This record gives sequence, structure tokens and C-alpha cells, in this order.
Amino acid sequence: MNASKSVQDVQFKPRRIGHGNFFVSDLERSMAYYEHVFGLQVVFREPGIGAGFLSNGNSHHDVGLIEIPKKTLIGRDGQVQVPVKEERKPGLNHIGLEMESEAHLVAAYERAMAAGAPVHRTVDHTIAYSVYMFDPDGYYLEFYADSQDDWRAIMEEKSEQLLTGDWTPDPAVASDVPKYVVETERRTVEGAPLQPHRAARASLFVRDLATSIDFYADIVGLTLVAGSAADGYAVFAGTVGSWDLGLFQVGEDATTPRMHHFGFELSSPIELETVMERLRAAGARVEGQIVHATKQSVCVRDPDGILFEFYFQQSRDAAALQNPPKDPAFLV
Repeated sequence: MNASKSVQDVQFKPRRIGHGNFFVSDLERSMAYYEHVFGLQVVFREPGIGAGFLSNGNSHHDVGLIEIPKKTLIGRDGQVQVPVKEERKPGLNHIGLEMESEAHLVAAYERAMAAGAPVHRTVDHTIAYSVYMFDPDGYYLEFYADSQDDWRAIMEEKSEQLLTGDWTPDPAVASDVPKYVVETERRTVEGAPLQPHRAARASLFVRDLATSIDFYADIVGLTLVAGSAADGYAVFAGTVGSWDLGLFQVGEDATTPRMHHFGFELSSPIELETVMERLRAAGARVEGQIVHATKQSVCVRDPDGILFEFYFQQSRDAAALQNPPKDPAFLV
């Protein structure tokens, strides 16, 4: 992307990846698996659109799940949430990027509109305001700012109701007070083999890495911390400084970019062999484990085959990425 100055100046500058949202073939099966294997607590269900949300307490949700719809899903105010598509399969729906405040989100939205950036829609999710757009490969991105101090109270009040409606960004009323959780009220699921700290990163294959690097730097506003188009990979961080996103050049034999995996960070080192045994005993689809200078992790598939990595970050030494795991997409 040979970005114009105005596009270069869009830069939403999210804090971090806050959640992943995924299409699944059987919502109830997946909700149970994510709770009892992945260790995420169910916090809300939205039957009107066949969705469920799970968290360990650091945010209103680390994961959103939507059962592949047989018809277009409509939220409040006639808001089209998910259009029906016959070819839709289990996998990534969107990546949620947490913003500093509503005012930061609205200011970035205005810059994006002025620059002609690919804004798709704006919505009020009751607990957050959001701006959605597609990246050059069609990955769906949500930039959101929490709008409530106590998301648990709102979710209890709105139990099983539709959350999403229309929102018109207005700089005159947008609050500049951060609403995201600072002191995490972490909750665990007793007996679950995994107890993640938070949703933390995504690893994506892209068609044209140089174009994607420009997009994620100039429009999304993430910071490139390692890699380049020449290297075949790029690692980006949000303003918090964690490694949030890995991009990898798709192979010549692949025609469609896809998410490689989604990652959850663990708060402490893990006994890999013990965790692997517990996962297998729980009937989990264990893909393997990784021990690298930057992290140790275990890789598990959900019931639909979507790949997740649960990792403890041992260092963020970008130089260590030059000695990658066997599969380079597990750099980040």
C-alpha cells in the first residue's frame, strides 16, 4: 500500500487484542468445551443471534462464539450483525482491538472517514462502542472502547437480551475516561486443564505481506517490533507493548489467507507434560507443545478444529525470533 499522508495519519492505536470472535458449528458443544477445557467462564448468552461469550474476568469477554447462522442475524434497531453466507465455515469471525477510550475511538473513526479508510459499520454493543472494518485480506477487525464501568452488572441486567444496536460516533459527547478493567478480577473454572490469563494475540496468513504491514501500521496503528516483508513475517504490538499480532506471507500453494491460530497468555510457567496429560484426559485435541527462547506453550484445537495456543511469555527479545520454532507461524 503506497499510503497517502492522510491514510498514514489514521492510526487507531489500540491498546491490545482484547478478544477473538469465532463461528462454530454447535454453540452449546463449543461453550462447554471452552469452559471446561480452556478454563473460560461463561458470562453471557445472546439467544437471539445464537451467540455466547466467555471471560476469565479481565474483560467482558475474551471469546465470543456464534453458531453458523442459517439466516441473517439482526440485533437491536434492525442492526445486521451477521449476514447469512452459504459458504461460511467454522473459524475466525473478527478480532477485537481494545481502545483507550470512547474519545480515542471517535477521533480515530473521524480520521478514518476523512482518509477514505475501509470503515464497514459502527455499533453500540451496550457494554462498548465499536467501529468495524476489513483488512486487505478480508479479515474483520473491531476497534472498541468499553462504555460501562461495571460490565458484569450490565450483562446480568440484560441477560439473554440483544445487546447490539445503532451508534453514531459524536466527538461532542465522547468520554475520554478509560473504562477498561485495570484491576483484574480473575475467575477460574475448577478442574479445567487450562487457566488462561487473557486473550492475547492472533497469527494470520496474508496474500501480500508488504501491503498488510502498511495497513496495520498506518491504519490500525500497531507498532512493528520484528520482521519485514523480506523476512516473510511481521510482529506487531499495541500500546501496552505485548506482541499482539503475527502476519505471515501465505505460501504459493495456498489461495485463501486464513488464521493460523489464536493465542491466550498464561500468567505463570506451566508444567507442559502435566498439562498435556490433563488435556488428553479431558478429551482435548492436543496439537503439540512449543519450548522456545521467547515462550513455552501448548497448542489445542477446539471441537471444530480451530487452533488455539496457550503460552507463557518468557521474553520479548525480538532478536530471538530469528531462531523460530519448526512452524514459523508460532513465532507469535
